[in-house]
Amino acid sequence: MDLIILAGLPATGKTTLAKALSQALSLPVLEKDEIKEALFDTLGYADGEARQRLGLAANRILLRCAESLLSTGNSLILVNNFDTESVPQVEEMMARVGCRHVTIFLTGDPELLHRRYVERDRKGLRHPAHALCRRYPPCPEDGPPPEMTEDFFRRHFVDAGMGNFRLNGPRIEVNVTAQKADTAALVREIQRLLAGKTS
Repeated sequence: MDLIILAGLPATGKTTLAKALSQALSLPVLEKDEIKEALFDTLGYADGEARQRLGLAANRILLRCAESLLSTGNSLILVNNFDTESVPQVEEMMARVGCRHVTIFLTGDPELLHRRYVERDRKGLRHPAHALCRRYPPCPEDGPPPEMTEDFFRRHFVDAGMGNFRLNGPRIEVNVTAQKADTAALVREIQRLLAGKTS
């Protein structure tokens, strides 16, 4: 079985690319954001600490579901903005199931990615649980959520390790602010790497 890990900073287009790869390769997708949104819809959070715990829980559920599918011989695409602290957990899971894997890492200019992130939020294209609410569901007396400044974006995502996620094994890096991800070319490269070909 094969594991395709799609990682990278927010606003790099991971979800869009995952859907395209899923269709091209006929593979299911497991995405942390979907788990996180379901947890937030069901449980909510009362403060920043509870919000962080729900995010950690979504990560654990994601890896447990991936391990369950892989252990029964199913290949899949795993999507998350993993950080450097996630590396041991992901590698231990892969070692337990003995799967082949390849990482596709989406990166780009942090300033442009920040602008994309803010614009996406302004258009209401994201689940409200991803906003910087003080609690969820938000309450009118809370006022508007804090603004996602460029400095906060860098500290919370780039400097926190999401821009440096790297596993042992094959990796494809795509700078999405320099080029558009070519799904057909990525599929060919994924298949080549999973087959163990070196050229």
